[in-house]
Amino acid sequence: MKKYWILLIGLLISNLLSAQSKIKQYTFSDRIYSINVGNDSTQQYLLISTRPLTKSGKYYKNKGNLILFNVETQKEQWRRPINYAFESGDIFPHGIIFRNNIDTRLLDFSDGKELWKIKGSPIGYDFNHNSFFWYQYSTWKDISSCLDYRDAQTGKVLWTAKVPHTYGWENYYPINDSTYCIQSDGIHLINVHNGSGYHYKAKTGARDFKNPLMSGIFGTLSGVFTGYAVIPIGDNHIKGLSSNIVLQDSCYYMADREGIFCLNDTLKELWHHDLPDGAASTSHIFTDSTYVYMVNYGIGDFRGEKSIGYPFIACFDRKKGKQIYFKQIAKAKSQIRDCFRKENTEYILFDDQLVCCDLKDSSKVNTISWDVQKYGKLKGIVRKNVYFANSDSTIFRKVSSDYYRILVYTETDNIYEVNKTMQVVASHSNLEYYTAVAEHNGSILLGADGKLFRINSLGVRQEIIENITYPVNCRGNHVYAISREKDKIFDITL
Repeated sequence: MKKYWILLIGLLISNLLSAQSKIKQYTFSDRIYSINVGNDSTQQYLLISTRPLTKSGKYYKNKGNLILFNVETQKEQWRRPINYAFESGDIFPHGIIFRNNIDTRLLDFSDGKELWKIKGSPIGYDFNHNSFFWYQYSTWKDISSCLDYRDAQTGKVLWTAKVPHTYGWENYYPINDSTYCIQSDGIHLINVHNGSGYHYKAKTGARDFKNPLMSGIFGTLSGVFTGYAVIPIGDNHIKGLSSNIVLQDSCYYMADREGIFCLNDTLKELWHHDLPDGAASTSHIFTDSTYVYMVNYGIGDFRGEKSIGYPFIACFDRKKGKQIYFKQIAKAKSQIRDCFRKENTEYILFDDQLVCCDLKDSSKVNTISWDVQKYGKLKGIVRKNVYFANSDSTIFRKVSSDYYRILVYTETDNIYEVNKTMQVVASHSNLEYYTAVAEHNGSILLGADGKLFRINSLGVRQEIIENITYPVNCRGNHVYAISREKDKIFDITL
């Protein structure tokens, strides 16, 4: 019996010790501004931006330092000055990408020395083949459609293809090991081994002659996966007047500002259905075995959201493109904030109402008002799990949207639990709920109010980590957080 209790106590102590995460602290003399961890879970470096405050303590200065920190040796590898007004740095598998308004350089991990320097800036990265997608240097007067594919290690051009981006680069992703699908002024299927491919031009933007805005000599900024990339897009352009791309049964479905269409695997048009003139804008499409559905948001991108067209929902035969129905669900200048689907019903959120559309019967549309004055304007659906703590924050209850309950958030970031008729059954201020910032091997890290709570899969608190700021950065089973005083980095191992 005595051996049993000794064994039991030993197991309890072992479990308690294993429940504690390992935390390291790295201290810096400079004021830490941000951390860049890159996209490689095996990476041993952190790219740390430091940036001092002005004398008033209210604003950041433009000049600071970029520090490469080695987490294995826990020492600074090197540093270099940076002017945040026009320079930035990102961590990639082959080194540090350092860029300004004119050119991009690759810096060596070991000593920070320049490995190559090229005019322009990358627009995307192919992690499978360690290469950059890179538009040739241009200005708003001469927008290059020449897309270079460069070896990340040497900077050399492997091939060049014509991929126009008058209305901006929207998306790119691999279809298989050799082919990328690029959404930019249409659809492009590019073989990354030689640059050959298929192209389909679409109407994904428009000119706004009422607003003589110049995008500037170096264009707009768009993300690669961290930082930015320079993409000249010309002046007066309204972007994003298109949908996502759906690939099903070797066919590509997409909508632009003029119609919805289906293409085969060589991007030959199988069918095209014209939409009412001036109706379409940013949209979302999805399919089932028989139909293609389209939800039009009534929004375009022109220095932020701009009302374009009007909100509608439509359905088309997937094989032939025949329109099954087309229904306007709100007046012009109304903007859809979010939408989600449950079974055969599409729930569509506006600032002040919820519209419920039966996907199989267009006559069944139910509009439910939302009390903006009482709750604030609707902003979207909470798609992730949220957690609510008990009175002493030792137990956390996980809540998510389901068939009976929808979680919505408003302009105040408060969360409301509503039923199908949009009646509020519970409300939570933005200080009362927690979201997961990391998960690993059954451990969940929740963040809110300068704290991190580590809980297990049952919601039982196992650890509190305090004195941190948000956002935190995750890489593999490590979470990196900056202290409130901006002088330390916490390296938390889950």
